[in-house]
This record gives sequence, C-alpha cells and structure tokens, in this order.
Amino acid sequence: MTHHHKPLFVGMIMGPLMLWMMHDFLMGSGDLSGAAIVFVLAHLVVFALIAGAAVFASRLSNHAKTLLARLHRPRLGHALAMIAGAALSAGLVHFSMHGLA
Repeated sequence: MTHHHKPLFVGMIMGPLMLWMMHDFLMGSGDLSGAAIVFVLAHLVVFALIAGAAVFASRLSNHAKTLLARLHRPRLGHALAMIAGAALSAGLVHFSMHGLA
C-alpha cells in the first residue's frame, strides 16, 4: 500500500464504524445518546489535543516545535480521500444489508 492510498483505506474503515455507532440515531429508533455522544466527543478531544500541541509548540518549546514540524500534516486532498473512502464503504455496507429500497 502506498502512502497515497492510506487515507482512502483509513476512510474505508471509518465508514462502517460510523454506521455502527450512529445506526439507531440515523434510523430514528434511538436518541442522541451513548455511541453518538462518544463519536462526537472523541473528535472534539482529538481536535483540542492537536490545537493545544500547536499552541504549545509555537509559543513555549523549541523542541516541541521541531518535533511537530516533522509530523504528518494532512492536506485537503488527504481529508477528501478519507471522506471518499468512508462514503464508499458506508454505502457498500448499507446497500449490501438493506438493498436499494
């Protein structure tokens, strides 16, 4: 697997996971609780950690600044490939389980 295909494959894993966690809410048979809250909070925590690390690196620590400079920084194409993979796999799972109806 090349570096360019990794976001697509990661997205293909994320699609069914999102469906599994949000299925009851999406189908209208459940409320926004449990897995849906964990899903949203996990994304908020990751964003807060990344933002905090960037502020720390840019203002307080030269060592952290050089470390963050070497880390992976996704671009728009990376995010779009992940979203495309998630949509593709979620669609395939949905259609294989429920059909077109």
